[in-house]
Amino acid sequence: SGVDSLLRTTIIDVRDYRVVKLSFWYYPNNIISSDSFAVEYSVTNGLLWDTLQVYNVDSDEVSFDNHHWQYDALRADVENYPFVIFRFVCRAPGAHHRVHIDDVTITGMFPRESASTYRNIISFHNFDTQKDLSSSIF
Repeated sequence: SGVDSLLRTTIIDVRDYRVVKLSFWYYPNNIISSDSFAVEYSVTNGLLWDTLQVYNVDSDEVSFDNHHWQYDALRADVENYPFVIFRFVCRAPGAHHRVHIDDVTITGMFPRESASTYRNIISFHNFDTQKDLSSSIF
């Protein structure tokens, strides 16, 4: 499938929200220009995946520096969908090429709220930062 490893959420109920924000910290470790990792989401129970962001060393679009913790927050339009699944996908075939993920928070915006008002849906904190992306569910 072209996926070396992934970390995904369980199915998250988003019926009450129009936009969901996924915020997290990531730590690239020995990622080279042929490697990448992406954040994807599915509103089809994992049948189809949409890419929110692709990260690689050569990107001018996002900060991606090896051996430094970096923060990002991505938004997904989920209006009219009952559920969403997020996943972090790492495509890095090297033995020590990894991306660590920590402090994942998913918040949602109700249909009539302003763009700056998000309510907490779920948070995952204090992952073991020595573990890289693996086939697991959080």
